[in-house]
Amino acid sequence: FKWLNKLAPCFAVNGNNVKVIETPKEFYSTLLNCIQNANKRIVLSALYLGTDELDRQLVNCLNEKIKEKGTDLDVDILLDYTRGTRGETNSKTLLAPILKENPNNSVKISFFHTPNLRGVVKTCLPARWNEIVGVNHIKLFIFDDTLVISGANLSTNYFEQRQDRYMSFTKVKKLADYFQALTKTVSSFSFQLQPNGELKLSEGCPHHPVTGNFQEYAVFVRTSMQPYSLPYRSINPQICENMSNDTDSSISPCQSATKSDCDDCDTFVYPSLQLGCVGITQDENLTKTLLKLLPENTQTYFTSGYFNITNEYSKLILENKSQFDVLVASPDANGFLGSAGFSGNIPSVYVQLTKNFFNQVAETNRNDIKIWEYMRPKWTYHSKGLWFYDKGSELPCLTMLGSSNYGSRSVQRDLEAQITLVTTNTGLMKQLHQERVNLFQHAKPVTQSTFTKPKYVVKRWVSFATAILRHYF
Repeated sequence: FKWLNKLAPCFAVNGNNVKVIETPKEFYSTLLNCIQNANKRIVLSALYLGTDELDRQLVNCLNEKIKEKGTDLDVDILLDYTRGTRGETNSKTLLAPILKENPNNSVKISFFHTPNLRGVVKTCLPARWNEIVGVNHIKLFIFDDTLVISGANLSTNYFEQRQDRYMSFTKVKKLADYFQALTKTVSSFSFQLQPNGELKLSEGCPHHPVTGNFQEYAVFVRTSMQPYSLPYRSINPQICENMSNDTDSSISPCQSATKSDCDDCDTFVYPSLQLGCVGITQDENLTKTLLKLLPENTQTYFTSGYFNITNEYSKLILENKSQFDVLVASPDANGFLGSAGFSGNIPSVYVQLTKNFFNQVAETNRNDIKIWEYMRPKWTYHSKGLWFYDKGSELPCLTMLGSSNYGSRSVQRDLEAQITLVTTNTGLMKQLHQERVNLFQHAKPVTQSTFTKPKYVVKRWVSFATAILRHYF
């Protein structure tokens, strides 16, 4: 996997400092514990912050820590504008009191607004529906030199019975520096929450994402984020200098990727970013390259809770020589299950997409590609990623983990971040294997007869509309 060094920054870490978090409740307790023990910095990035009791407890814990540490604690929170301001009680109203109660502390709360939502589209699309145009989808959490990366949001259902993936890295200062600097950079072209509850575009952004020139804003965003999506050794020193100045971060992006914080590093982490609407396609390029180069006589496990992979990803899976097991959410485990109005039909859209892929597999006679569905009473499924097992190995040596669902909107619309992790650490490989086993223990095989069951019958109009809807969900 040396080719990864040509497509992304590389961080060498000790695999003994990496922990796979298995359950939503463990994820929540990890966040609380890390906030309580943070001394220098806290970074929270997600689509949104919920407003239920567990979510409020998390905010209260954060507020107490800010008051305790004062100006010694640097806090950055990055959420999505449309999702974070939906409804009368929302992420914005929940977080505003923190700024009001801590006016002199180093706290910045930002809301990314996609440049695609503008003009007539912004005027006509109501709340919730405006989120289909594009959102901040990055899910990462930093506490001093600890990083937690996931696909989960900061909401009660993600803390209780919505299964996702989560991974904790400790003693990884450079990796934490990287993601903190990335978050600060995104904040620099986002809206800032004010103590009075209003949102104001960052003073460092010369182009408005809604009313300004789209191309000028896109160039500004692409230039600002460019250093984070290039191998360190190929970054122009002037760009590095500008990034360090703009983000007010101690990260030095021009460090050699071969230098590390440990003498016994056995694990390599490659971050990748995506914001297709402004021309940032690093994650897409890395994912396509990986799917293309998977060797023969190997085993790959792939999952997406919202299975809607792009045509290119489908083609690469069907054409490569690795054996694939694909895990999707059953209709009962779909996050849109029970939604009111039109959204109630979304699980059927994913059934149709799964059926389309099933038929493609059958047409290519790929008997070594199997599709499974996650079925667990009262649970929904939100996991995404990949585990790769090399020839003859019973343990995975590579995984992909992060916010991307590998669908059209992940590639074209949303702001995404994920990591590709390569390791020779046996303990970590065992953790990754057990994580995969735990997910697949709730899996049932998808066969032709699956689609004859009543819950899998798709209305004709939904079947026809899927070709369009797949680009938005």
